[in-house]
Amino acid sequence: MKIALINDQPFYSGMGKYSFKIYELLKDRFDLEFLLLDYKDRVVKNHDKNIIHKDKKVPFIDNKPFFWLRIRNKIPDYKLYHFANQNLSFLIAKSNSIVTCHDLAPLITPDRFEEKIWRRLLYNGLKKAKIILADSNATKKDLIDIYKIDEKKVKTVYLGVEHNIFKSVENKIIYRKKFQIPEGAKIILNVGTEKYRKNIPGLVYAFARLSTENKDVILVRVGKQSKSVRRLIQKLDIVEKVRYFENISENELPFFYNMADIFVMPSFYEGFGLPALEAMSCGIPVIVSNMSSLPEIVGDAGMQINPYSVKEIYEGMKQLLNDTNLQKEFKEKGIEQAKKFTWQKTANEIADIYKALLNT
Repeated sequence: MKIALINDQPFYSGMGKYSFKIYELLKDRFDLEFLLLDYKDRVVKNHDKNIIHKDKKVPFIDNKPFFWLRIRNKIPDYKLYHFANQNLSFLIAKSNSIVTCHDLAPLITPDRFEEKIWRRLLYNGLKKAKIILADSNATKKDLIDIYKIDEKKVKTVYLGVEHNIFKSVENKIIYRKKFQIPEGAKIILNVGTEKYRKNIPGLVYAFARLSTENKDVILVRVGKQSKSVRRLIQKLDIVEKVRYFENISENELPFFYNMADIFVMPSFYEGFGLPALEAMSCGIPVIVSNMSSLPEIVGDAGMQINPYSVKEIYEGMKQLLNDTNLQKEFKEKGIEQAKKFTWQKTANEIADIYKALLNT
């Protein structure tokens, strides 16, 4: 009985990583076909990169939702469909469907007002799914509150971390040399995008205040810099104190965690918070916001702050950088907390759901 795992994201994205990991871990346990809806090339491909359908580019209205609609009826018949992220939920046409909802960020902390409107319509397909997999209990609550979905239909299945890749190393200096970071610097690390919900301006304001007191601190951002944040950094006159690294591969990412002194994630909203988990797995003390999923994932293994208070972010960073005992405590607790999350556990829980639905 064939199952389709349907994805539209590249491997290097968070949602893409989820899809590829689940496929790799379950392909030998089920008759599982991986379908990639490749908008760039306008094709539907399977795991062997065979083209199932090729679509033509349509002038003027050629965007992702229209592409998805055009290929909706080109997806072959399967016993069970697993849509790997909430963006694809409006493709659900049959009742034997599962959809993974990573977050509802555009509805709760939208970057633009119009995004909230069209995303709300896009996600309406969630109601048609037989089962919804939520990355956290926080996301599960959002689904129930916003879409009034029956709680029994929503299952929390946590994401995992690759402990063989994200692990603590002894010689951290070599990574600083590799990326030309001063050996004696105190590094504050943040990883991810600069969408509104990530609260990067709040982090920058707090860091600017800290840098006036501690000349050795450097803020390292792994991710693309937005124009607004660039202007803010220039305005605060901390250009020399902030380093950006873009297009970092998954194999290089552990280098950045391991060169850091602390990791800070002051988000207004997260559906899970994978970078915080990766940092803990590498033995890096973390500071996270006390909102959405982050307290659930980090627990007492890190410091929690109010993301709307620049003062709290500043005081948290200052305290953790100066308190070696607290660093040691969070390092040890963080490593143990991260061990609770594995991709194998994620795959096993999804496998149980597949089996239950195939037997109904």
